[in-house]
Amino acid sequence: MSEGLVMTRRQASGFTLIELLVVIAIISILMALLVPAVQKVRESASQVQCANNLKQIGIAFHAYVNLHGVFPTGGDNEPPANPSNAATRPFFSWTYQILPFIEQETLYNQPNIATIRATPVNTYYCPSRRQLGKKYHNDGVCDYAGNAGTDTANGYNGMVVRTGFGDRIRFSYVTDGTSNTLMLGERRVNLIQLLTGTCCQDNEDAFGSGWDGDVMRAARLVAGVALTPEFDVMVSDSVYAPSNYDWQYGSSHPAGMNGVLADGSVRHIRYGCSPTSFRWLCVRNDGNTFNMEDF
Repeated sequence: MSEGLVMTRRQASGFTLIELLVVIAIISILMALLVPAVQKVRESASQVQCANNLKQIGIAFHAYVNLHGVFPTGGDNEPPANPSNAATRPFFSWTYQILPFIEQETLYNQPNIATIRATPVNTYYCPSRRQLGKKYHNDGVCDYAGNAGTDTANGYNGMVVRTGFGDRIRFSYVTDGTSNTLMLGERRVNLIQLLTGTCCQDNEDAFGSGWDGDVMRAARLVAGVALTPEFDVMVSDSVYAPSNYDWQYGSSHPAGMNGVLADGSVRHIRYGCSPTSFRWLCVRNDGNTFNMEDF
């Protein structure tokens, strides 16, 4: 066999350096195209699961009304009269009150409050933001918030009022119509607290935090303009503490949040929607009409 034929066969049996670099470049381009696509599919699945969580919570609210005639309340900050008795926990919010209606009756009847606080409920976790089943500062938390209207003090014109404040909400009080009124939605949080696992602000446990921004949100008016949903923030506690973020709706989704209306339907509400329309959506009895396409 001639030396030239041997060299030809050696050259044909492997890549040259240039060919190898071309292959690496092609693989890199394919990966650059594939990774965003995978992330987009994953986020789409997370949004669907998040919407399903809110659907289940909305059904639980309706089941609660069917049994009690009124909507769950937002709790209070006063300690319960008897912490060992599950029936006397007035400072616990709607997150606790609807547990029997989301197949969590065992947790509802748990006599140890510390155990309740330390138990994650996956229905309350948005998978775009949190790992299911994970504890934060050793507690279970909640990514969803009841609608207090425009009133962060008592929720007088929303769907979930403060425990002990006036009449509890009935369907007949929703004079704007159940399809025109927000019942619950995702809440904006400070991701630094989430990543570090610190408490508190809006990163307290889902059940024992009482009436505050942990499980309540509002179309809070700042200089007369309602805060609309926005993407999660990432700021230091010193910047975060005096802000309005802890009463603002929002999410970890890229374009908007999920919300469930008083009729039980789940809607996507985009960031940057009209502050006026969003205020009208949150207030149950202002007589204003709007188009859901505004959101």
